[in-house]
Amino acid sequence: MRAESGDAALHFRGRRLFRGNEALPVHAAHLHPSPEHDDFGSFRGAADGMALRLTSSDAVLHKHLCPADAVARTVFELLEQIRVEAMAPGNMPGLLRNLRHRHEQWSLAFHHSGLTETATGLLLYTVAQVCRARVTAQPVVDATEGVIEATRMALAPMLGQDLAALRRHRADQAAYARHALAIARAVAQAFHAARAADEFDKACNGGMPTACSNLGLMYRNGDGVARADERAVAYMQKACDLGMASACRWVEDKRRQ
Repeated sequence: MRAESGDAALHFRGRRLFRGNEALPVHAAHLHPSPEHDDFGSFRGAADGMALRLTSSDAVLHKHLCPADAVARTVFELLEQIRVEAMAPGNMPGLLRNLRHRHEQWSLAFHHSGLTETATGLLLYTVAQVCRARVTAQPVVDATEGVIEATRMALAPMLGQDLAALRRHRADQAAYARHALAIARAVAQAFHAARAADEFDKACNGGMPTACSNLGLMYRNGDGVARADERAVAYMQKACDLGMASACRWVEDKRRQ
């Protein structure tokens, strides 16, 4: 990292990055590999990502532009990290391999943790996959391409124009940030809607038929989640099984169609 950044004061204490005695922030989830579960290549990829952030990002400008909303800020931080990783020199294939390896390992760990089974987790995961693919011109992680497809399609009209602009402006942090901010704010709005779906799912699993019904309607209409007719029917059937007569009629009508 010191060689890549040209900063001899950089070092790790435990799992924290320091410049001299100052602890430096680590800006994205994939830059936190686990000693228990991640391999050496993941740590090299994370270190390379941190070095690129130090050399290719104006920290003062970024802090000035960073949104206040916690979800929007998380997305904006991720998008800036994606930008600097996309700026990695093409004549350093080892560094490029390290970055890709770390992204893939983080992605698979996120998916296998079960977070993509929640509406909010799937939303954030899909945003990470789609934005990185667009900015770096690399494919999404193959193992989860099917998992994100419906959410990816639902996001397209909301993010399309700004998403397309990210790669075009990746060499200009200020210009890139305008589109990154628009994406971050749109995703934050969608996240808060998706959180309602997760709450309904929890209540539905707790035996509340109205929660199952509400979630079924959300999936039918694509309200806060990607539209999915099969999931809509499944949740309405569960509401029916829990004794909600109107849900039973809805399922019967759906099956006649």
